[in-house]
Amino acid sequence: DSDRFAEAAVLFIKASKLFSSNKMKSLTSGNSSFCQALELGCKFDKTIEADIKAELYPKIKIMLRNAASSYQKGGFENGADWALATSSYFDAAWHLIRADEEIRLEEKKRLLDIGSEILKSASELFGKAGYKDKEREILESLNMVLKEEKILISALNTIKEPTISRSTSGIVAPACPIETSQSPRLGEIRQFTEESIRSSEERLTKEKYTIIYRDLLKEDPRIQRRECRVGIAQIGLSDTGDIVNEFYQEKDSGLLCLREDKVESVRLNVINMIKIAGAKGINILLFPEMTIDFNYGVLLEEISNLAKTYEMYIIPGSYHDQETKRNVSKVIGPNGILWEQEKHIPAIIHFKGNKFKEGIEMGSFPRKIIVCNTEYGRIAIAICRDFLDMDLRVELKNFEPPVDLIFNPAFTPVTADFKAIHFDARRSIYAYCFFANVAEYGESFIVTPEKERVERNVPAKEENLIYKDIDLFKLRSERARWEKEHKKDRPFIQSTR
Repeated sequence: DSDRFAEAAVLFIKASKLFSSNKMKSLTSGNSSFCQALELGCKFDKTIEADIKAELYPKIKIMLRNAASSYQKGGFENGADWALATSSYFDAAWHLIRADEEIRLEEKKRLLDIGSEILKSASELFGKAGYKDKEREILESLNMVLKEEKILISALNTIKEPTISRSTSGIVAPACPIETSQSPRLGEIRQFTEESIRSSEERLTKEKYTIIYRDLLKEDPRIQRRECRVGIAQIGLSDTGDIVNEFYQEKDSGLLCLREDKVESVRLNVINMIKIAGAKGINILLFPEMTIDFNYGVLLEEISNLAKTYEMYIIPGSYHDQETKRNVSKVIGPNGILWEQEKHIPAIIHFKGNKFKEGIEMGSFPRKIIVCNTEYGRIAIAICRDFLDMDLRVELKNFEPPVDLIFNPAFTPVTADFKAIHFDARRSIYAYCFFANVAEYGESFIVTPEKERVERNVPAKEENLIYKDIDLFKLRSERARWEKEHKKDRPFIQSTR
């Protein structure tokens, strides 16, 4: 009953005013936020309108994050972990619900993959909070998903779609570690088309990614630094609330180019961000995808000069190269372009009322990912949705020598997918992860493998800069210890595609 949860939320707020102890204030505040999430969750369950569900989804997420923050402030770590786990569980539910409603097989498969992976993260968080029954319940469901999908794809005629009961089955107040809840249910089995069957066969028989290792320290002898400072510059904000139509024009089928009348304002904004980063001693600076267009030579020249002035590595997001028809990220150093990384998975673009697939050229298998050994550590770049591909993350996890820094420039209105994946990757790959999203949609963040509670993110509709100090020696020694301790009991889930 949503009304009862709403009433409980109000009562908890009133109760918080009666306590002098900050600990109890935080507890009751967290309970109030959780009750508000439950209230919204009831409304989410009752409606059959997709648009209303889409409106309620971010509100529920905000309430769960607020609950986790309050529990953490009060020292209730299990409660905070429970709220975070519930948030991840709800993310999985939302993706699997969207998969049910999606008619495009490729997009349906992507949503199912993401939902399954978030289930894995949720189970780990519930286990950490001490809710072992809940952890086992989710893992059993996840194993059913993975096993059945593998069998059906191998049979090349059907694939199952998992769905979680819609959808607040995972939103349960953190009373104690002994709980009962509704298990995720499996949806109906649907027939693959011949095209999707061929696609499945191709994925099963061909190597999807190959990692190319390049050692810049041998090409330009430098001593690898023990410490460095890495930042994200979140830029790209429209006046109209429609950045795609305000900032870009379609030059070729499915390829976008920065409008000429926007080049100067972008140039000045980029200069300002780099100067601020230089003043803060930042060594590597990441910009979002599609925010800096190197089809305009003036932008490449300006950034190259600033990289030399500040002795800085600058990763200016990526852009649509109109000649090669690729979405490419160029890494600029003090001596010029160091290397390039190509995007492999095209996005769906909404432009002037039309919806179309990003028109980038798709290379043949295996797709190439560059890992560069630099004076600031071993770096990999994955552009936007590429990092959501589990096959890519498996390759990065298994690569030797291990990757230290992962940069993920993006241009996406949906950030929940990326938050869940990066949260998992920080430990499964054991690397620092940097997600830079265009400011219009925001939520750029830095996630770290060490046990720290500091949140580094930039909200939507804000142009700003965040950074993290990296100790490479400490990172690598802790990674070695982590892998030794978790080698047997926490294997990385391999892709079944």
